[in-house]
Amino acid sequence: YVIPEDQPAAHALAVLQLARHGYARTQNWGDPEWENHSQRALAVLDLTAERLDAVLGEALASFEMLH
Repeated sequence: YVIPEDQPAAHALAVLQLARHGYARTQNWGDPEWENHSQRALAVLDLTAERLDAVLGEALASFEMLH
């Protein structure tokens, strides 16, 4: 993931929050920070809570193919 110069900082932050949340889920850790930031992060990324599992599943599958 390369952050373009014209990409808003909020988008980059939302991607990092989503990645951190996805990692916490793969480790079966709690993620109380996600509860505080998820609504804003999902809005910035134009995702719905219902689509979140599919997006994280796709990201994990692509990561596993690379490694």
